[in-house]
Amino acid sequence: MKYVLILFVLLTLVVLGACDDSKDGGGGGSSGGGSTPPLALTLDTSTVPDGDEGVAYTFNFQASGGTSPFTWSATGTLPTGLALSASGVLSGTPTTTGNHSFSVTVFDSGTQMDTGNFILFVQPAPPQTTPGTFSASSTCAIGQNAADLAVSDFGTDGKPDIVTARSGPSIQGITLTTNTGSRTFAAPANYTIVGSGPMYELASGHLNGDSLLDVVAIGLSSPGGLQGLYYFQNTGSGFTGTILGWLSGNTHSVTIGDVTSDGYPDIIVGSWTFAAPQGSSQITVYRNNGSGQFTAAPSRSVGQSNRLQLYFCQLQAGGDAAVLALEYDGGAGDSRLHVLRATSANSTWLAVPTVTNLGTGVSSRDLAAADFNGDNKIDVATANANASIGLFTGNGTGGFTFNSSLTLAHGAYGIVGKDLTNDGVPDLAVTHWTDDDSLTVFLSTGPLSFGSGVNYAAGARPKDIRASDVDSDGSVDLIVLNDVQGTASVPDPVRDATVRYGD
Repeated sequence: MKYVLILFVLLTLVVLGACDDSKDGGGGGSSGGGSTPPLALTLDTSTVPDGDEGVAYTFNFQASGGTSPFTWSATGTLPTGLALSASGVLSGTPTTTGNHSFSVTVFDSGTQMDTGNFILFVQPAPPQTTPGTFSASSTCAIGQNAADLAVSDFGTDGKPDIVTARSGPSIQGITLTTNTGSRTFAAPANYTIVGSGPMYELASGHLNGDSLLDVVAIGLSSPGGLQGLYYFQNTGSGFTGTILGWLSGNTHSVTIGDVTSDGYPDIIVGSWTFAAPQGSSQITVYRNNGSGQFTAAPSRSVGQSNRLQLYFCQLQAGGDAAVLALEYDGGAGDSRLHVLRATSANSTWLAVPTVTNLGTGVSSRDLAAADFNGDNKIDVATANANASIGLFTGNGTGGFTFNSSLTLAHGAYGIVGKDLTNDGVPDLAVTHWTDDDSLTVFLSTGPLSFGSGVNYAAGARPKDIRASDVDSDGSVDLIVLNDVQGTASVPDPVRDATVRYGD
């Protein structure tokens, strides 16, 4: 009987446990017995970034929802050189330009897919250029009997314009040729002064304290006789001219620089007078009072030749300012460089000149002053009529020592020393006036060292040369005044400038 009772209890417990399990399992099945379906697969159709011809390109397409991993494919026209990987990466180097339309489809690991349409624009690669080369050129009129030129922004638009002196028998004043952009220039505009005569040298600077570049010029009086110093104040829409004074002797050069170290650019004039048995050259500083009024200081004597070219520079970084006076004898062709340091120790504002002999028979017609060897001191390169360029090393205090020379195929007239390759080192360019209608460029290869000259065509009788970024493309251009000669029937020809554009 005892065993029957124990068996009955055990069977009761088993039956009760089974009932409880059935109850719990039924409750669990009602709360989560199935799986949650995935979200809808959606392709991100944001705009794809532009590409550049010849430049490596990478872009990752994205999608949300669905069941990873995803698989990608493309149809339509992808840019040549690009491919879409199965993982959604568009990469390669595009070689075709313009707009390219294509579709991208993404598949998840289940049964979903999504498609988007895209346009990828590939920009053309910029033209391949060689710094320091000048393959393109144009010509613009710069006025009748233009004799000298300055190239700078005479307006307020940031574009370099051209101002020239007018030197014909019946022509006077200056001419402004405005840069209108896209390698074009406006027709020349003339500005005159009553009582003046032909003008043949000019310089530009901020002379009256405003932000506009003014112009000074030298030339004959009208109808002739005295030499005039003329001031053209920039009004923003042109120039208003006045006569600063009449000069004794023959004036033949003018430049601008702060000789008196008061923050105001002064006018420096070179002149020549004859007194038997020989003449003498003088340099005179016209001190600026800051508002466009000038007072002449006593002259400083510099040599005997009637040919003088003036330049203003700083002899070394943080050093003295100085006037460089290039003197050459048109007969014998001997050339000398007079260096007059700025000083307040005497009434002329110029120290006694240091003289460097530039050579016998070279006839140096122009010079370029720049740091050609990287020592922070001004060196000099001379353009010589004997078909050479003379290179002289400066010591920073006014002394110059012959270093070497470059041989030219033709005699040189104008010269400019400017960085033509954007590498921070000055290069050289010279014109060949009466010997050849061309210019020659020498690119620097090291301290006072230059490669072979490269010749470029210019206009008829290329004379003065300047360097500036005329077309605002980041490359320096060369601007050359072409000295077209007059005839009996056309005594005052309209001269032009050749612009060789830097590549």
